[in-house]
Amino acid sequence: MRIGGDEVVVTLFVAVLSYSRRIFVKAFLSERQDDWFEGTTCAFQHFGGVPRTLLNDNAKSLVQKVNHEAAPWFSPRGISVSAGTGASRRKTCRPFRARTKGKTEPGVKYAKRNALAGRQFASIAALEAQLAEWMQRANLRVHGTTHEVPADRFECDEMHALRALPANPMPVRERQSAARSPTTCSCVDTVRYSVPHA
Repeated sequence: MRIGGDEVVVTLFVAVLSYSRRIFVKAFLSERQDDWFEGTTCAFQHFGGVPRTLLNDNAKSLVQKVNHEAAPWFSPRGISVSAGTGASRRKTCRPFRARTKGKTEPGVKYAKRNALAGRQFASIAALEAQLAEWMQRANLRVHGTTHEVPADRFECDEMHALRALPANPMPVRERQSAARSPTTCSCVDTVRYSVPHA
């Protein structure tokens, strides 16, 4: 995408509630573990609650090991973040079986084609504002599968089934830093920044 006149790679985090098909979309500039956790936290806050079961993608930043026979082996931090949100079950989609995450895949395409295609933004903040406005419209349309409005289905049936948000603040992005290297660079979140020699 073009943001501020530059070509920028944007990754979309998409969460869809399985019954109502209410959608949440957030843009990130990477696909790191902290981006997944921040997206999940923001989605729960947007929905006003936590579902009992989370169905995750098999991203390397979330799942350390995938076994077709046994349960997936989540990263230790992923387990602690999941526990902190109040979700009781966490599952992953089967590898190379896109239909096991069928509710979110169309949501990703819908957001790319309907909210962002052909648009340019002056800043990341402008992109986020566009996505927030678009989500409101998307949740008020008649959904192609349910033939109902996601916002209506959510308010009538699904909203009351969500668990309450945790009493403690939900996990936030963890900033990791390291000491300056001999090359006068400082490493923050695995990104190296130059610093004055002095």
